[in-house]
Amino acid sequence: PDWPWVHVFVYAGLGDKDSTFKALEQMAAIHDPRVGPYLTYPELTLLHGDPRLARFRESLGMPAVP
Repeated sequence: PDWPWVHVFVYAGLGDKDSTFKALEQMAAIHDPRVGPYLTYPELTLLHGDPRLARFRESLGMPAVP
């Protein structure tokens, strides 16, 4: 099976932002309820400051992070 949530952490651990975002988008596409909480995990701090994160959060209906 293809589990995008596993890919999120593998790619983040490898420092691959593009693939991490792709896996997060796949999670959102299948309405995985973990996608929002995962954005707060320290493993995903590599995405902080990337403008794609703000757009992604907005697409999920989440508030912007200051």
